[in-house]
Amino acid sequence: MFHSAASKSPEQENDTKDRSRARASTNFYDRIVTDWWWWEILSWIISFVCVAAIVGVLWYYDGRRQPEHLVTGITLNAYVAVFAAVSKAALIMPVSEAISQLKWIWFQEEAALWDFQLFDAASRGPWGATMLLIRTRCKHVVSLAALITILGLAFEPFFQQIVTYPDRMIVVGGGSTWAASTFVPQSLPSTRRLGFDNNNRDPTMTLAIDTVLNTPEIAMRPSTAQCSTANCTWPSYVTLGVGHTCQDVSYLLQYICENNTELALPQQVVSAVDPCGYKVNDTFVAGSEGSLGFRKVTSLSTMVVETFDFESSGNHFWNTTAFHNSTLPILDFYIAYTPGGPEAALRNQTPVLLECLLTWNAHTIDSRFVNGMLQERILDTVVIQPQSLNNSTAWPITAILGSNNTFKILNGTTQLLRDWILSDFPFYLDQDPAYDFELYSGMWNFHQIPPYDFESHISNLTKAITNDMKSRSSGMKLIEGIAWSSERFVKIRWAWITLPAASLIGSL
Repeated sequence: MFHSAASKSPEQENDTKDRSRARASTNFYDRIVTDWWWWEILSWIISFVCVAAIVGVLWYYDGRRQPEHLVTGITLNAYVAVFAAVSKAALIMPVSEAISQLKWIWFQEEAALWDFQLFDAASRGPWGATMLLIRTRCKHVVSLAALITILGLAFEPFFQQIVTYPDRMIVVGGGSTWAASTFVPQSLPSTRRLGFDNNNRDPTMTLAIDTVLNTPEIAMRPSTAQCSTANCTWPSYVTLGVGHTCQDVSYLLQYICENNTELALPQQVVSAVDPCGYKVNDTFVAGSEGSLGFRKVTSLSTMVVETFDFESSGNHFWNTTAFHNSTLPILDFYIAYTPGGPEAALRNQTPVLLECLLTWNAHTIDSRFVNGMLQERILDTVVIQPQSLNNSTAWPITAILGSNNTFKILNGTTQLLRDWILSDFPFYLDQDPAYDFELYSGMWNFHQIPPYDFESHISNLTKAITNDMKSRSSGMKLIEGIAWSSERFVKIRWAWITLPAASLIGSL
């Protein structure tokens, strides 16, 4: 008897029955583990939980002070790095499995045998995923899995970029500075030694004036301020101080060069013989003068406007040209100087004539400590002066500016301050043209050195006087401020989480 080709031998039938019994013996739970996507889903959940753990901790610390440790020995950066690494590793597993499964969908249609190798390589790493992405031209669902595998290279670096630690200033205490409401001179006991009378000389104020005028290379003494840190701020406040203004009145200068002529020198001390230079009225202020063999070159002169003799006293003082409306000036003076010094004056170069006025002012000041240095800036200034001033004026003169700013000018303090300043003013500066010209001492060499700026020096003078007024033991008002300190805090740049989040969602 012949058997057909479809018939099976008894041995084959027995093998088939054994395999059926072996498969039937696999229980329900075994099939859940082997046939479903439970491992991949569990891996994705682990990745998601790690990302959520990172986001939760970063959300909590965002805007807070940088912690030294989250737990003993683990910093915030280490925490992010560990969970990002675990999340990436867990994310790769379902993506790799998806690529392997999508391979069979790909081969449901005609495809090259080499594609087997591409799919296997793509499930192992970014390079194979790149080659597969090129092969599929981003037209197949497997391209998404390949793209996620490639982006996995930037998964951890993006998490590291999320956390930054900038600095910010926080309030840690208070600071103190003072505003002057009046000026109370502190006089030394009256003594006389070697012909010098120190009566009525305030030691700190005269030192401040002398330093600016005679030794400008020495740093100016700042006003008194106390700060518990290197950085403090105060609200703007108003203080009594001194200000200045200067007007160019060079149009008053007249050129003269005549022999057998005499002109007065500033302050009427001596006369200028055979002057050749510039004069104001009948006073020689700049140029060369003197008889043959005794000529001098004058390059700077100062002339004082009388502001305290209310009745004519016969003194040789000048009248004001630019400041007729000032009723309480501290000092009104003219200064004539030749830019370039004696060399320029010898050539009869045209000098500059300024009239400058020093006044009592109420300064609105912005003060702050920055890196241990006190910085002060005048925001506004108001000149303090009564409607008129004469012998019957009531002292002290009181100025009320606003509800909390009252200033008093005590009797005699204005003239004392003027006298202390004038004690360092030269009547005129001259040199012998027969010798090499030298630099003058102190600030007075400003007219020999470019840019020949006088106002910067007079500004330093008024600033030094104001600083001293704000640093006294009496006539002061306390100004309280805030002390700041630098603190490093956590700032989260949430934009950097887009790639990890997109990879996580795409893998789902």
